[in-house]
Amino acid sequence: MRRYLFNSKELENNNEIFDVIIVGGGLAGLYCALNVDPDKSVAIIVKGHIDGGSSYLAQGGIAAVTKKWDSFDLHVKDTLIAGAGHCDEKAVRTLVTEGPEIIDDIIRLGVQFDRDENGDTIVTREGGHSCRRILHCGGDATGRIMTETLGKEAQSRKNIKIFFDTFSLTS
Repeated sequence: MRRYLFNSKELENNNEIFDVIIVGGGLAGLYCALNVDPDKSVAIIVKGHIDGGSSYLAQGGIAAVTKKWDSFDLHVKDTLIAGAGHCDEKAVRTLVTEGPEIIDDIIRLGVQFDRDENGDTIVTREGGHSCRRILHCGGDATGRIMTETLGKEAQSRKNIKIFFDTFSLTS
């Protein structure tokens, strides 16, 4: 199977080989790249720029069980109800139970969630949730702040190279 990257400026006479290639520079792609073993070389293929994707434009927050009044079972229940029968319960349970650890990891990577005067993360209640569990960055700028923060961290890593204005084809 042949694979091609297209970007005449950055790829002209470029014969680099990468251990991992991630297609997409949104939050999922950036977070994935930042969790690859630092001994592996990573290429992130971005069709535009960091500020051009859906992750960057996302205004909502992130739902996770981070407070004592919440529980995994309650979050799973809320998600299954909101999913109206379209959710795989095992997948939902995995996402919900791994959520707090991922939030901690995202904070370690530099993302600053909104905090109160005591330094505790602020959580809000939004549609489909039976209690406050939504974390935000900069109010409704969660996507922009998270994408910019993870993007800067990815660009600072020696093992990660981001190809902007690039797309890939497989034939």
